[in-house]
Amino acid sequence: MVGAAYDSLGYDGFHDWPLLQDRYTLAVLFEYAATLGLIGIEYVPPVGAREDYRDNWGGDDLDQLSCYDGLLALCLNPLGAYATGRAPAYIPAPDPVDTDCPGIKGLPNFGIVALDGLRPADALLLD
Repeated sequence: MVGAAYDSLGYDGFHDWPLLQDRYTLAVLFEYAATLGLIGIEYVPPVGAREDYRDNWGGDDLDQLSCYDGLLALCLNPLGAYATGRAPAYIPAPDPVDTDCPGIKGLPNFGIVALDGLRPADALLLD
């Protein structure tokens, strides 16, 4: 028989903002805002990234409380600034120019063409 406190991390009054709502906020930012490209995030493996749950009953044996514990920082990018009304218009960044491999071209059918031959390191990578 399982007790009433099994997997509860404590009784009434032991869970506060960082333990519940903060994890939910991290989940929304990670799963929705970052996936939509509205924010940039800094994410590390969640094991040991946060320690705010350790004082609760049952938390001392856990390496992490959720997979979102590794979300350490975020940055509002130009698309996010436009979506939140902080910028009057969204101007996408120009396409990056790859100057490292000027002789390699990617095709729309996912093929790769080497116009001037390949450096040995590039040939090894493509093999």
